[in-house]
Amino acid sequence: MGGTTSTVLSTNAGNFVFRGLSSKYNCIKPSLYYKQNNSNNNVQEIENRLLNGFIRILKDDYGIQGDQVTSNSLDIWFIARHFHLASRFVEFTRDFLVGLQFAFEYAKESNNNAYLWALKSESNSEIKRIDSNSIDSINPFEIYDYFFVNPRLLLAKENQTKLAFDRMFNQHSIFLLQPMKWASIPVTEKTNNSSWKLFEIRQEHFYCISKEVEKKYDISMTKKLLMIDHPLDNKCKELNKIENV
Repeated sequence: MGGTTSTVLSTNAGNFVFRGLSSKYNCIKPSLYYKQNNSNNNVQEIENRLLNGFIRILKDDYGIQGDQVTSNSLDIWFIARHFHLASRFVEFTRDFLVGLQFAFEYAKESNNNAYLWALKSESNSEIKRIDSNSIDSINPFEIYDYFFVNPRLLLAKENQTKLAFDRMFNQHSIFLLQPMKWASIPVTEKTNNSSWKLFEIRQEHFYCISKEVEKKYDISMTKKLLMIDHPLDNKCKELNKIENV
């Protein structure tokens, strides 16, 4: 697994999903364990506290109520993960250009090379797919395999506006659900190398690639159109800090 590139990929990315990181991260592991290495804390207890804290914020600060606003709702998990609440779920994008933009941004912030990870999402015997219509039947605490799930428009229109819900869809988000038994194991270690492609892009190529992408696809690689800040980003970081994750 590996490789380098200084050319623009075809917009038809085929059966892959993407995650952009800087080369300071040499694998993809759940955010719940970025700082939680070898902890004896119970993962489910941490997840429950994090999700319940997030739900309190939704109810108290945004007036978002309803039977589906619970800690065992996958929809709520997706929203929370999108706003950076620590989780054993991993957010990918179906659009390689989005993954490339994130890779460049994170690499610039940490003064590193960029990594664009591509994970085979179709015909992958190691990872199952859950249809969006089946989300309500899945308990996040009772997942025993890897699953891909697309988010859906759960909330009422006014609540979508409050949460800048279009950001998730502008990023073409798709979530990889990781079972509890592998919560501390990087996804890249648990899945077969043949399922992955890895593109490492050196800093000196960022400018040329950005200009080529902008010209070919008529998008901006300098404006953070996909990374618009929202107050919930900081709220989730505060919750993570409380749990030391």
